[in-house]
Amino acid sequence: MRRTWLLLLLLLHSTSLHAQGIFAGMLMDPKLKTPLPCVEVALEDSAAHEVAHARTAADGAFQFDSPRAGSYRPRFDAWHHAPVYGAFETLDPTTDRARVYEIAFGAARKGGVKYWPDTTDSPPGKPLNLDKVQIRYPWTMRKVGYAGTVRMRYVVDSVGWVVRPTLQVLESPIRDFTEEALRYLRNAQFEPARRGGRPVCALMVDQPISFELEGPGAAHPVVIHSPSAAADSAAHQ
Repeated sequence: MRRTWLLLLLLLHSTSLHAQGIFAGMLMDPKLKTPLPCVEVALEDSAAHEVAHARTAADGAFQFDSPRAGSYRPRFDAWHHAPVYGAFETLDPTTDRARVYEIAFGAARKGGVKYWPDTTDSPPGKPLNLDKVQIRYPWTMRKVGYAGTVRMRYVVDSVGWVVRPTLQVLESPIRDFTEEALRYLRNAQFEPARRGGRPVCALMVDQPISFELEGPGAAHPVVIHSPSAAADSAAHQ
């Protein structure tokens, strides 16, 4: 946490010689105490109009030029989750303000997700290199008929690769599934997220990788990137 405050002080100090103020912050997970990169951040006025937009950096930081005098709040967006809002604050062009936001995105929303190229704003989509990388059902688990789901958090960059240092295992029933999920995500390339049609990085807050058994002796592992569109990003073995 000390490092977090030092980074915020540096943000403020970097603009201290300019007349234009800044409104800055850093997003942190309240439980894991880790930064939240690649989260969409909007600054809204009291009429819910978006006046500025940014995306958090690798350290979870974001920054806006302070707007004209008025009441504003930040809105934080991650794919498949309802937005989270900060408190309203009174700002003007000379305001210098920075704070830490501990953000807990709620349960995943279901339904209504569209994917590129059917929309200009799209979450990461289907795997692009299934011919080279496929998820496999661990033989030991398949043999005993064990199924389960690994919940992961990670960033998909603007080319579609998972940023390896961001991989976090949130929950897993057994080590065999964890190791296979990590192996797959470290080597898979996905259709990248899009904003306004442009490829961008995206934080996948809480994504399941489900190892399911279908039929006697059959194994059907499914990699899910969206609760409403599993078929779009499923890999079979």
